[in-house]
Order: sequence, then structure tokens, then C-alpha cells
Amino acid sequence: MSLGMEKKQDFRLVALAIGLWLLTVVLTFYAIVNLLEVLMRVYAAFWADGGFYSPATQAAIGLRQFLLLPLGFLGVAITIGGAEYHREHFNTRQSWRLFARTLGVQLGLLLLGVFI
Repeated sequence: MSLGMEKKQDFRLVALAIGLWLLTVVLTFYAIVNLLEVLMRVYAAFWADGGFYSPATQAAIGLRQFLLLPLGFLGVAITIGGAEYHREHFNTRQSWRLFARTLGVQLGLLLLGVFI
């Protein structure tokens, strides 16, 4: 009887890990979009000289487009790397700490967009 409970607990841990990983995947791409918005706001606040069609605003849009591809690659690397790491180190302290750190950084990036 205890074997059945252990399998159920293992299933719950697997479901929790998969759920957290999927959450980090979604938050990674929201954080990238939010980070690009923050960079545009900061650029516009210090260098924009008014109007959507000003050269500074167009430069900010160009900067956003330039940063989109590297940040997208970084997001994919975080997604694949996180999946591989958690597959190898499932249910270890290091794996749960990495989940916590990843979620902390992502939530920090999302909160950055709220305050800037």
C-alpha cells in the first residue's frame, strides 16, 4: 500500500516540476517583451525629442528590433537548458533552488516594467 502512495507522490512532484517549468517558459517570453518595453521607455525618456516619428524614437524602435533576436535566443536557451537540467537533477535541492531563482528573476523583470 505504501508503494502506491509513493508513486502518487512522485507523480505529484513530476506534475509540479512540469508545471513550474511551463510557468518559467511562459514568464520568460513575457519578461523578454517587458524588458524590451522598459528599454524603449528609458531610451525615450532620455533621448526622445518628441513625436512618434522623431529620429530618436525610430532609433529606439531599431534598438528594440536589434535586441529581439538575441533575447529570443536567450529565452529558448533558458527553456531548453532548464528542461535538461531539471530532467537530470529531478527532485534535488539544486533543482528546486534553480526553479526559485529563475522565477525570482523573471518576476523581478516583470515588476521592473510596472515601476519604470
